[in-house]
Amino acid sequence: MTEKEVPSQDWIRTAAGWFLVALLTVICFIPILIYCLFIAPFDRDRKNAHSIVSFWAKSILVVCPLMRVRFEGAHHLRRNQAYVLV
Repeated sequence: MTEKEVPSQDWIRTAAGWFLVALLTVICFIPILIYCLFIAPFDRDRKNAHSIVSFWAKSILVVCPLMRVRFEGAHHLRRNQAYVLV
């Protein structure tokens, strides 16, 4: 089998994964929209937004098990501080 040939099972798995990512994105959009319209003005720390976005990101990692996430130096992170992980 050449690199261009992909078994049908891989296509099905890929299509299902992308469908679930899109579905999770649409589902998580509704709470974020409600949050932005009604709750954000009263939530200075944006803890509720962080919870919704964290749920969305973790769900995508569960749906796409081929993505590998590795943390190095996690012991340097402070619990009450926000970070951008790359």
